[in-house]
Amino acid sequence: MSVADENNDNDQDGREPDAANVRLPVALKIVVVSTTLEVTESLLEMVETMSGASVEVIVSEIGGIDKSVLEHHHPDVLIVDFKLDSPTDLDSLRHIVQHADSDTCVIATAQSSTIDGVRRLMRLGVSDFLPQPINREDLLSALQHAARRVRQSRPSGGGNVITFLHAGGGAGATTLAVNFASSIKDGDESAKVCILDFDVQFGQVAINLDLKGSHGVLDLLEDPERLDAMFLESIMTHHKSGVDVLVAPDVLVALDAIEPEMVVRVIGVAAELYDYVIVDMPLALTPWSQSVLGRSDVAVMVGQLTVPGIRQLRRLAGILTSDGVGDVSTIVVLNRFLGGWKTSVRPKEAEKVLGRPIDYLIANDFKTASACVDQGVPVSEIKKRSAIAKNIFDMTKGILTLLSEKRVVLQLES
Repeated sequence: MSVADENNDNDQDGREPDAANVRLPVALKIVVVSTTLEVTESLLEMVETMSGASVEVIVSEIGGIDKSVLEHHHPDVLIVDFKLDSPTDLDSLRHIVQHADSDTCVIATAQSSTIDGVRRLMRLGVSDFLPQPINREDLLSALQHAARRVRQSRPSGGGNVITFLHAGGGAGATTLAVNFASSIKDGDESAKVCILDFDVQFGQVAINLDLKGSHGVLDLLEDPERLDAMFLESIMTHHKSGVDVLVAPDVLVALDAIEPEMVVRVIGVAAELYDYVIVDMPLALTPWSQSVLGRSDVAVMVGQLTVPGIRQLRRLAGILTSDGVGDVSTIVVLNRFLGGWKTSVRPKEAEKVLGRPIDYLIANDFKTASACVDQGVPVSEIKKRSAIAKNIFDMTKGILTLLSEKRVVLQLES
C-alpha cells in the first residue's frame, strides 16, 4: 500500500491541503450511518478525495440498523455514529458487529470519548474509533487499516491473474492469450474477463480483436496518479465477445517507461474488477517482469516444438526459477504443433531437455488462426470443431482447474 505524502500543515486560508492524490490500496465500499448532518457532510467531503472509495449514507439512528440492512448494502466499511454514554447505543453497536460479515470493518464515531470507552468498543469487536469532529488523518488511518484487512480477507487478491510469456518471437502467445480469454467467456458468460496488453512497443491484442479504442496503457503512463477502479474501467476497450482490453500504445514507448509499482497497481485494481485478468507480456524481459509474475497465479510459457524454440523455453524457465516468482504455477504450451512425421523434434525429447512435462500442444492451423485475426474473432467462431479450437478449450479447462485447486489449497492453509 502506498499513500502519497501529504503536507500536514493547513494552507494559509485555513483549508487542508489538496488530497486528490490519496489512494487506497483496494477499492472500499463505505456505508455511513448517522442522523447528524455535520458528520455525514464532513465524511462525504473527505472520502471524495480518496481514490478507490465509494460512500453511501443511511440516515438512521444506530438502533435502526439490523441484519437485513447490512445484507442489503454489504459494505466493506461501516461507519456508525452513536452516543458512547448510551447503553442502548452500545447494545445496538454490539448487535451490528455480531451480524456484520466477518470481512466488514465496523468503525465507530462519537462526540466524546474516554480511554475506558474506547477499550469497551474494542472488546465489542469494533475495528476503529473516530472522535468527533472527525479529523481527516484519523479517517485515512482507519480506512488504510480497513483496506489492509479487506485485502487479507481476499487471499487471492480477487480475480485470477494469468500471464502469457513469449519464449521467442512468433510463438503465438498473444493469439493464445486472446483465445484463452474468449474461451472463458464461452464457458461462462457471466465471468468478467480482461486482457492487459503490456507489450507496450509491439502489442497485438487490439489488432487480433480488431479493436479501435484509443485509450489504454498510454493513458496510465500519462496520468498514473488517476489509477483507480473507475479510471481503469473508463480506459478499457470492450470487445463484442464480452472481454475488456487495456490496449497497448499505438506509439513507440520505452519498456522502462513503466515502473514495477505501476504494473502491480494496475493488476491489483483489475483483479478487483474482473474474475480473470490475462496479462500479455512483451517478448523481452523487462525491469518489471518479475513484478508481474510475482502478482500472477499462473504463468503460461508459450513456445514452439523446434530446436531453437525448446532452447528458448529452457532459458525462460531457468530465468523464472533463478529469479523466484512466489507461488506462481508455470504452464508450458507448445504452439503450432505439426505432429507425426512432420516434426523433427518429438514432445518426449523436448520434455527431457526442459526437465519437465509439456502441458499442452496446440495444433498448427495457420489458415484458421489467420482468419481469426483478420475478422477480430476467436477461433471458436471461425471453426469450432477444429483441432486448434479443441486444443485451446482443453488448455483453458486445464488452467481453470489449476486455479480452482490453488484456491482450495489457499483456503485450507488460511
